[in-house]
Amino acid sequence: MSFTCNVIVSDGELADTASLNVVINNINDNTPTFTTSTYEFSVFADIAVNDIIGSVTASDDDIGEFGTFTYSLDQTSLGMDYFGIHEGGQIYVKESLLTFTSGSSLTVTATDTGDLSGSATVTVVILNSPPVISNLPLTSVLTVPENSGLSASVFQVLVDDINSDDTHTYTATVNPEIGSSLFSIDANSGLVSTSSSDVIDYEEYSVHSFVMSITVSDGKDVNVKQLLIDVTNVNEAPIFLRDIYFSSGSEGGAGTILESPGFSVTDPDADSVLSFSIACSELSIDPNTGSLSLKSDYDVDIPGTPISFTCNVIVSDGELTDTASLNVVINNINDNTPTFTTSTYEFSVFADIAVNDIIGSVTATDDDIGEFGTFTYSLDQTSLGMDYFGIHEGGQIYVKESLLTFTSGSSLTVAATDTGDLSGSVTVTVVILNSPPVISNLPQTSVLTVPENSGLSASVFQVLVDDINSDDTHTYTATVNPEIGSSLFSINANSGLVSTSSSDVIDYEGYSVHSFVMSITVSDGKDVNVKQLLIDVTNVNEAPIFLRDGYFSSGSEGGTGTILESPDFSVTDPDADSVLSFSIACSELSIDPNTGSLSLKSDYDVDIPGTPMSFTCNVIVSDGELTDTASLNVVINNINDNTPTFTTSTYEFSVFADIAVNDIIGSVTATDDDIGEFGTFTYSLDQTSLGMDYFGIHEDGQIFVKESLLTFTSGSSLTVTATDTGDLSGSATVTVVILNSPPVISNLPLTYVLTVPENSGLSASVFQVLVDDINSDDTHTYTATFNPEIGSSLFSIDANCGLVKTSAFTRIDFESLSKRTFVMQVTVSDGEMEDVGQLILEIADENEAPVFGRDSYNVYGNEGKAGELFGRVEFDVNDPDTADVLRLDSLCPGFDLDSNTGEITLSADYDVDVPGTPTSVTCDVTVSDGQLTDTALLVIGINNLNDNSPIFHNNSYTFVVKVNSSSGSFVGVVSAIDNDVGQFGIVKYQLLGVEEQIKYFNISDEGELMTKEVLPIEFSSKVFELTVKAEDVDGKFDKASILVLLEPPSDVMPMVNDRHLTFLEDPKNIAWVATVGAVLALCAGLATFAIIRNEMTRVAKPYASNKIDKWVEPRKKGSPVSLSYSQWEPWHIKDF
Repeated sequence: MSFTCNVIVSDGELADTASLNVVINNINDNTPTFTTSTYEFSVFADIAVNDIIGSVTASDDDIGEFGTFTYSLDQTSLGMDYFGIHEGGQIYVKESLLTFTSGSSLTVTATDTGDLSGSATVTVVILNSPPVISNLPLTSVLTVPENSGLSASVFQVLVDDINSDDTHTYTATVNPEIGSSLFSIDANSGLVSTSSSDVIDYEEYSVHSFVMSITVSDGKDVNVKQLLIDVTNVNEAPIFLRDIYFSSGSEGGAGTILESPGFSVTDPDADSVLSFSIACSELSIDPNTGSLSLKSDYDVDIPGTPISFTCNVIVSDGELTDTASLNVVINNINDNTPTFTTSTYEFSVFADIAVNDIIGSVTATDDDIGEFGTFTYSLDQTSLGMDYFGIHEGGQIYVKESLLTFTSGSSLTVAATDTGDLSGSVTVTVVILNSPPVISNLPQTSVLTVPENSGLSASVFQVLVDDINSDDTHTYTATVNPEIGSSLFSINANSGLVSTSSSDVIDYEGYSVHSFVMSITVSDGKDVNVKQLLIDVTNVNEAPIFLRDGYFSSGSEGGTGTILESPDFSVTDPDADSVLSFSIACSELSIDPNTGSLSLKSDYDVDIPGTPMSFTCNVIVSDGELTDTASLNVVINNINDNTPTFTTSTYEFSVFADIAVNDIIGSVTATDDDIGEFGTFTYSLDQTSLGMDYFGIHEDGQIFVKESLLTFTSGSSLTVTATDTGDLSGSATVTVVILNSPPVISNLPLTYVLTVPENSGLSASVFQVLVDDINSDDTHTYTATFNPEIGSSLFSIDANCGLVKTSAFTRIDFESLSKRTFVMQVTVSDGEMEDVGQLILEIADENEAPVFGRDSYNVYGNEGKAGELFGRVEFDVNDPDTADVLRLDSLCPGFDLDSNTGEITLSADYDVDVPGTPTSVTCDVTVSDGQLTDTALLVIGINNLNDNSPIFHNNSYTFVVKVNSSSGSFVGVVSAIDNDVGQFGIVKYQLLGVEEQIKYFNISDEGELMTKEVLPIEFSSKVFELTVKAEDVDGKFDKASILVLLEPPSDVMPMVNDRHLTFLEDPKNIAWVATVGAVLALCAGLATFAIIRNEMTRVAKPYASNKIDKWVEPRKKGSPVSLSYSQWEPWHIKDF
């Protein structure tokens, strides 16, 4: 910035030279420039405040003060000052980037001290933060019992993701692979659940421990964690493989073994010990084998004893049971012998009995039932010498051979043998009877006629009998053919007199037959004789007569003229040619006079209360003259003339989808105006349109649930029909509306208070609200209120998934809260109904780092000696933990920091005037609470003091100048140095001495001594003694002497005189005196310089990074200075 040149002035022949010191001033002519116009830094959104995201670099080609610059940021477009920048160009985070928009840009500017600036664009890209599964791995294995329901929830995977708007997808693999058929994960919610199709069966698998590797992806990054699952065994009931079993056995005594029913039982628990029992009064069962036996004597031949019955058999594993039905058949065996009703029989017959005629019957019984109760008869006639007799199946013994040779009183044996070859026998004795009597006057040669209406008991015919056994007493009996004749005629049992009936008068017209054959039998007590008497009844004119006193008719209810069933009036009129007519005495009926056909006289409805279903009338028959009356009983039948009718054509029942099977959903009511059987009806349901029989109906019209309604479509309809016994039916429509079941928060309230540490991350997951809802397609909305209300600024609940999280904007600060326990009232709604649960949250205190209030601090003080107080910094430190004891620490070279007060003292002498010693020191200062720390920058500014005085390089200076030199001529240069830097190092010069001498000279700020006026010629060869004073701004100064030798002009010759020269006037003496003086002065100057340099080197402690505007090594007064002289040298004085 400065240099020295020699300037020569010449007149064309002679020249003069002067030294020219040139200073070039530095100006601000360069703009700060960044190494690149754009920067891009990529960071994660959760980067910590004060962390560096990247560095920018600018340079300024100016030197000195104009080459220094400061960085600044323009973040207007971001809407917030997210970033700050250090002096070194490091851009750091000032505010959380969770709300920062990735790809946004800010401008960084470098401005130098002359206000010239350059800028660059910085783009910040937010890197995707991977999702993190927060609740895996578990500290223990997750156990799932076998037989857990289909699609049963097992585990909810929870995920933390800084990128709160990410959508997560869940996948899983299971090892061993068979586990993938047992467990799955919902791709959207991360809910691990059991299979939707296969129930977990512990015994079915050889392996019961599974490792589920769960992967969550946000579409860019993934996180994988493992869930260990153990399937646990659950005791399961033994199961009969069939619902019904069969056993049979023979009747017998107690303990009789029955056929094995082959009970087939399975128990998934292989080590279960099974036992059998039976609910049956007839049987016993072996608990170990299931063998069956009769509990007591059992005989199916005893009336009322069943040959089959049903029991319930129970199998148990000691805890759980199953029941099956056992059908038992007790077989009938042949355990009874046929037995005859008496031990002997005797039959008496006439010797002339015809072959095949029955002589008598025997009867046997067998107490066995069924086939063993049937038997056959056989005869043993060995003792008779001939098979005189045979026997029919019914036990009737008949004649096979004539008994004329049979010996009366002989016996034979009758046997009864059953199908099991058991038999019983009885003895039959046959007695031959005596000869019968004979009727002698029958048959007659003509028919006997008897007129109708003959008197009662009128004699008609006398039977005459011849009997060999004259002393026999005869008994008479008779049969009449047709048999009706037996009511008209009878025979006296003792006398054989035939007479008319004693009770019924003979009515010709009353019978369709009028000729009768009376077979008359006479008996002597042993034998009989039978003869026939032919009788004709003759006609006599008579009145019509009802053949019965009462008749019956029935018909259906109906309108006027409805025909009733014919009563079949049976009327006889002895006068066959009579024309008969009917009439009736009855308000309800009409009668056809010719046919006797009956019909309703008016509308008749038995369903009308009080209308009888039967009544009695008198019917009259007349031949025009004579009449007869009979009673007519009439029954009016109730017919199915009314259809069942429902009280309303449509019904609507509202139920919840989880209503239990067999529960009633509602009742329908139908009525039928018919009475009796046709007034009864049954209900039925048509559910074709539903695709499943969800419902059943009781006899009284109560509709009940048959199948779960979880799959039922709300608002669907079915048809209910009421059908009476006559197949008339009416129907109604039943619409079933599924009521909305309220959602239920399943995991609240907790049994403990949920603690949340302060300073938990923004939007950190705290608790997952779980909800059960029968209506699986419902969409749930979650809301929450807090007590105290301030809790709503700390926590929130995701309206869609029910995840309770910390605030996305406000970090939890334990110390700033007056209340730290919050009751969170969580409400879940499906749009119609809601459930409320309480979650108690407690904020836990955590140690927090102390934080400097600013990124950097400044302190200024004076240079000085070691141990001197430099200054004090008021560090504003915030520590939420008010009880913490804070300590400060710093490693600033040359300075000590009091850890408690912030006072700074000099650890060593500090002199900014020493080259390399900086006026500003930057270092880190750390505050600690004993565990956590924070760091800030400390900038120490050292003030320069005026602690040095100006010092001339020489104690004296000698210059030569021509007396006729013009004003402004250069005489010489003096130089004083002030080792202070800055303004305190600026030296001003002043000439002192005799006014008559100093008035001819000026001295500049640079120490250049110039002529002020033209020196008079008379001053030639004179020496001016001047004093120069060097003074700084505070008045500190140094002085030096100047000898100015006034050289005569070149055109003036020295004067000559005759006197002897003095010592000093002799040029030769002046020469050697001057030479010796110069040498002595040079030696003295060198010694002084060595002393001063050594002292300055000992005191100065330069710092490499410091700059100093000017530094001149001090030089002891009297040291030689390189000066330019004229050719005239004072010590070479010539003779004038």
